[in-house]
Amino acid sequence: MLQQSSRAVHYSLILGAALLLFFWGLGEASLWDVDEGRNATAALEMMHSGDYIVPKYNGELRDHKPVLLYWIQIAAYSIFGTNEFGARFPSALSALLTLIVCYELARAMFSPASGLASAMVVATSPMIIGGARFANPDSLLTAFSTLVMLVYWRGYRQPTRPWYFLLGAVSGLAMMAKGPVGVVLPGGIAFIHSWMEGRWRLWFDRRILWNVLAFTLVGLTWYIWVAALTHADFLRGFFLTHNVNRFFSPRDEHGGTLLFYILVLFIGMIPWSVYFGPALWYGFWSAIRDPWPKHAERWDFAVDRTAPGEASAYRLLMTWAVFYFVFYSIAATKLPNYMLPAAAPLGILIGRYLDRWRLNELPSSVACMRRALIAQAASAIAFAVAMSLLGGMGKLAALERWIVPGLERWLWIVVLPPIAIVVLWPLLATNRTRALEVKVASALAFFGPIGGLLVGSFDALKPAEPLVMKSGAGDTSKELAIYAYRMDHLASLNFYLQRPVRHLDAHFFHLKTEEECNAGAAQKLKQILAAPMPVCVFLPAHFWDEFRKTNPGLGQEAARHRDMYKRSDGVAVMNDAANQQFAAR
Repeated sequence: MLQQSSRAVHYSLILGAALLLFFWGLGEASLWDVDEGRNATAALEMMHSGDYIVPKYNGELRDHKPVLLYWIQIAAYSIFGTNEFGARFPSALSALLTLIVCYELARAMFSPASGLASAMVVATSPMIIGGARFANPDSLLTAFSTLVMLVYWRGYRQPTRPWYFLLGAVSGLAMMAKGPVGVVLPGGIAFIHSWMEGRWRLWFDRRILWNVLAFTLVGLTWYIWVAALTHADFLRGFFLTHNVNRFFSPRDEHGGTLLFYILVLFIGMIPWSVYFGPALWYGFWSAIRDPWPKHAERWDFAVDRTAPGEASAYRLLMTWAVFYFVFYSIAATKLPNYMLPAAAPLGILIGRYLDRWRLNELPSSVACMRRALIAQAASAIAFAVAMSLLGGMGKLAALERWIVPGLERWLWIVVLPPIAIVVLWPLLATNRTRALEVKVASALAFFGPIGGLLVGSFDALKPAEPLVMKSGAGDTSKELAIYAYRMDHLASLNFYLQRPVRHLDAHFFHLKTEEECNAGAAQKLKQILAAPMPVCVFLPAHFWDEFRKTNPGLGQEAARHRDMYKRSDGVAVMNDAANQQFAAR
């Protein structure tokens, strides 16, 4: 595998890995709330309305994200149907593109084997797998921002007019994927790198106008259009609230310390994160062309002499990884998915390190690799313990709402890492190439079933789809008004209902206490359930249980399901008119 240099062979392996890790069982699990529900529904509303410019959710302007994700979701809905697979398909496809771009970049920087190793490291990183299986723009952003770096690397030494144009167009796609971070971060990395390489003048060349033209056409045309149609409301909400304000103040209590992303990257790139230390160490010294005399011996000990790009490739990768880490560590709002684009440079650095180790170009001993295997074994044990606790073993009160019935049947998955370690232990000393291939294969065998099979078990905790299906409210052939109270965290209700939801909470924002809100909601609920038109209301179970004690016979519970997001189950309640309509089916 690693000794092959054929692109066709390598692309086949990359595609196979993507099918296993990203696409297998992609539509089996119901949507996660809140983000998946909102994104999938916004695309659905856009498709139904025929308005492909102004994104809306539940009939109101959605200014959280640009439109590119929705457009690709609409295309996927047209091909695969309005379902979870279609909603997540853009993310899985983007993750595949990320693998190809990482492969091509590492191949251009180092060697075909390093390219394949890097692609496989990125492919089997949990954060990339998670991004591929989640319907939000982060996987798109990762793909296009990584593509920006590939285009930049391919032509920064001898820039041409087409290079400027292509770089601008790809940057425009990154802008359309998630906004300014798709341009500011890759652009900042490229500028710093070109300055270090003495090529900073390329940004002041008159041909930069082709870059600006392409970026404007691809990346700004829609923003101008949506600004005109919404009287700049979208721009104010998106740029100020969801970009500037998120950077300077934590949103929705998503704060964290400067160590937050260290933990995110370590967990998000297991099992490869155990190589962060040596990969960054050798990467650092290889990024230096002329070391200080007192460090010459250490530099000579670690520098990569076989890379055709010499120090320049390492400078780009190190700048890339550090820039993302520092930028998001400074930002006030911290979320694990923000660090997803950093997996590409880190994956390439680790892939190159492992390939150099395979070729015996490094002084790293077999003992060092065996210590890494021990660290992986500890991670597998921790994962097994977590699965056991979530499966109900131990019966911890703190995890009561998170117990997943039947999760224990997937415990066989955690046997795979120890088996791989037993096989790898002697191979490390006898056949390094085979050892690395076995390591990649074991990662594929471990993460494939988790994404394709195990994640679907959590549907037992997600209430939106079962409440809609059990109640029958998803039957769009029936006339039905939908209301909800204290259920705005279930954004995917709209997706499964394919109807707008009227949230009663909005009527009681002015009230100061929860008791006042509940009292007002109870009065409103009496009016709704007594109405002559068919009505379905989604409520927390504890609120409904209290309500029907004082209002017996008013409304009938049609469905009840566990709610992993709250301390109470969720219920769907029908009034008499709705029950009569559904009874007549």
